[in-house]
Amino acid sequence: MDFLGVIAIFILIVAILCLVYYFILSNSGDFKGFNLNVPNTLPKSVNFGFDGGSGENFASKVKGKINEYDVSSFSTDAFSKKIDAFLDEKSDQLIEEWSLATKNDLSALEKKWVSTNRSIEDLEKRVDEFSDYTNERLDSLDERIQAIEDDKKN
Repeated sequence: MDFLGVIAIFILIVAILCLVYYFILSNSGDFKGFNLNVPNTLPKSVNFGFDGGSGENFASKVKGKINEYDVSSFSTDAFSKKIDAFLDEKSDQLIEEWSLATKNDLSALEKKWVSTNRSIEDLEKRVDEFSDYTNERLDSLDERIQAIEDDKKN
């Protein structure tokens, strides 16, 4: 598998995980989502040096940025459409590369089989009719040969 294939599989896994998360989030009344709250203060041992003298620490800045995004209004429609388009494109490519059969291929093959089966049945009927006709003709010829032989003996 080449590098692009690995990236495509990784993207598909991430997309599936996101879709499963939002499915669980929208279909479970008890599940409130993952806790994305950032504490107001960080331990004193952690110093990022971002307070800049304004008295506002790094944790409150990050929390403010996260809280600016309203997760409840986040729409997955655009994301889902992009995933669907990607899957359609990649699935067509995989079908072609791996010579996979699709439902359309199978239904076309089934139609050909039914048509062939009918043709074989018609052919069998015609062969039976020909065989009966030929047997009648052979019986007639046998009778004529027998009559000729009987005339020669007399």
